[in-house]
Parts: sequence; structure tokens; C-alpha cells
Amino acid sequence: MAQTVACAYTAEPQVLKKRADTCVTTALILVHMLFRWAL
Repeated sequence: MAQTVACAYTAEPQVLKKRADTCVTTALILVHMLFRWAL
């Protein structure tokens, strides 16, 4: 969660894509873990 918030507040034009990719990857992992716990 902290990583997602951090990337939202530190997104600069030069590193926007790389940081966005990291956020998406983190979000997908979190969603995957939530689904595993839910099932």
C-alpha cells in the first residue's frame, strides 16, 4: 500500500513509465494474493 501511495506522489515525467510499471506490477501481485486468500 505504501509503495502505491509513494509512486503516486513521486511520479516525475522522466521516470513516470518505469514507476507506473512498478505500481501496476505491485497492484497485480496484491490482487492475486487477495484472490488466493479469498478462495
